Amino acid sequence: MVAAAEISGSLDQTLARMGEYFEKDHRMNQKISGAMTYPMILGLLTLAAVVIIVTFAHPRGHEC
Repeated sequence: MVAAAEISGSLDQTLARMGEYFEKDHRMNQKISGAMTYPMILGLLTLAAVVIIVTFAHPRGHEC
């Protein structure tokens, strides 16, 4: 893309557009990561609770 911009003479405009695009992409990725933090914590806590319940609180059958 940079090579084509050099040939056409619009390198400064192309680099500005690319900069805006990458900044917007970076902000979107940060928002997605921030939005996924809480659900991941809840999922891990739920998994830990299930493991604890199955391991310690679940009644075991008697072997005869």
